[in-house]
Amino acid sequence: MSMNPITYGMKLHHCTSLAALYTALETVTLPLREALGVKSPFPILPDLSEMPLEALQETQSVNRLANLLQRDHLAVMGVTDEACCGEPNTSVEETLETVFANLRKHFYVLSRLPLANLGDHTPSVTCAALRQPQFADTLEATLDFLCSVALFLRKLEGFTGIRMCLALDYSVESPLNTVQRTIAFFERLWQHHRWNPAYRYYIGLCFHTCQHVIERETPLRALQQLVSAKIPVARIRLTTTPIENVASEPPMALERLTPSFWRYVRAGGWAIEVEPYVSVANAQRGKMKTVSECLYEDLRWVTQQLGKV
Repeated sequence: MSMNPITYGMKLHHCTSLAALYTALETVTLPLREALGVKSPFPILPDLSEMPLEALQETQSVNRLANLLQRDHLAVMGVTDEACCGEPNTSVEETLETVFANLRKHFYVLSRLPLANLGDHTPSVTCAALRQPQFADTLEATLDFLCSVALFLRKLEGFTGIRMCLALDYSVESPLNTVQRTIAFFERLWQHHRWNPAYRYYIGLCFHTCQHVIERETPLRALQQLVSAKIPVARIRLTTTPIENVASEPPMALERLTPSFWRYVRAGGWAIEVEPYVSVANAQRGKMKTVSECLYEDLRWVTQQLGKV
C-alpha cells in the first residue's frame, strides 16, 4: 500500500448502531484488507450519519468497538456525518448549536478508538452542515461556531493527549465551493475576534477533487493554491467514477488526475478517502461486480497511481 493512509467512504454501509458498523467491517472491510494484502492496521472512516447519538454515549459499547478494532488490526483516520442537522425553519444559530452537540459526541468516540498513523496530519471529523448555502449569509454565526469548536478541541487535546481536527465539508452551493471562496472564508475566520492562532491545528478542510472539477478548477492547481494560502488540508476525498445523476456536472473519473497530482498528494502524505459512489450503487443493484470487487479495484488503482510517482 501507499504511504498515504487510504480508505473508502463507509457511508455506503448505512449503519444504525455500533454493532451494525462492526458487522459491516467484518463482512466487507476485513475481507477487503486481506485481498489488498495490508499487513499494518487498515485505516477506516466510520460514518455516523444514521447512528442515534445515544449510541455514541454508551461507554461500554464504544469500548467494545475499540477492543474489536484493535483485535482485527483496524485503525480510525476519522469519522464522517453526512446528515444535515437542524429542522426546517430552524435558525442558523439553533442549527449550529445542534451540530456542535453532535460533533462533541463524534470527537469523544474518535478519541476512544485506535487511531491510524497519519504522519504530520491529525484524525478528523467531517459533517455536512456547513454544506448549506445559508451559512454564507450568516457568516458571523458560522465563524463564532468554528471558534467554539476549535476551543473545544484544544481543551480535548489537553484531556486526552490527542489532537483532532474538524475537516470542513463542502458542495456546489456551500461557502467553500471554489478555491478563492475557501481562502476568503478562512481568512475571515482567522481575523475573527475570538480566533486564536493556536486554533489553526483544529479547523481544516476536506479537499474534494470532484467539487473542483465541477467548478472548472484543476484539482492539482486548486490543492497547490490552498496549501500556498496555508489552508490546513485535513483529508483528500477522491471520487472514483463519473457522476451520472446531474447532467450539468462533467464526468469525474480518477483517470483524469495527472501524474503531477499523484506526486503532490504523495509528497503531502495526506489521508485519502475514496468515494466509489456509482460503481458500488450499480453493484448493489446487481448491474455489475460485487461491492467488495468494486472497492478492491478502486483502492488498488489509487494505490498503484501513488506507487508509480
